[in-house]
Amino acid sequence: GFGFRDTFRHQRVDKGEDLQVIVNITLDEVLNGGTKEVTFQRKTKCTHCNGTGNSSGKLDTCPHCGGSGRIRTKTQQGYMTMINETMCQHCMGSGKISNGPKCTHCNGTGYDLITKKIEVSIPKGVETGMAINYPQEGHESFDGGINGDLHVVFGVFEHDKFKRKGNDLYIDLPLTLEEAWCGCEKEIVCIVVK
Repeated sequence: GFGFRDTFRHQRVDKGEDLQVIVNITLDEVLNGGTKEVTFQRKTKCTHCNGTGNSSGKLDTCPHCGGSGRIRTKTQQGYMTMINETMCQHCMGSGKISNGPKCTHCNGTGYDLITKKIEVSIPKGVETGMAINYPQEGHESFDGGINGDLHVVFGVFEHDKFKRKGNDLYIDLPLTLEEAWCGCEKEIVCIVVK
């Protein structure tokens, strides 16, 4: 409305989806640390359709936004013209849509699932809910961007004898009335910290 020119272009840096894997560990592993092999599945671009989801392997220009990935609407209010720009919901901002029959290999999803294994470090003293981030170990980006991240979340199994509160360990030690009155010595099995 004031003669401003649209001097910017919509640039979209695509990043693959992040992955989350829960790794359950024992109290012994919490005290001593170590490593654990984790197996997970991640999405990679389908090699048969090049990630397009259709059998031709090609994407067409979105007819709704003309390939810009943005929809512009004008509203006239008296002498003023208001221009509103939003992401195109038909192509989700990519400017391209998939036409034609689905890829039979990936069933139109555009991705394959591959199984991957990595060695995860278990930090000493880790608690349930704590996580380690592994950059770019998540799902692959379909638009040439970077892979998503892998978030490894730890879950600590309950111990059959010990209860943990922070860095301290507690044990319930049953005593008879006579042992409680007179005092005694009891032998307990401990967790050995290496």
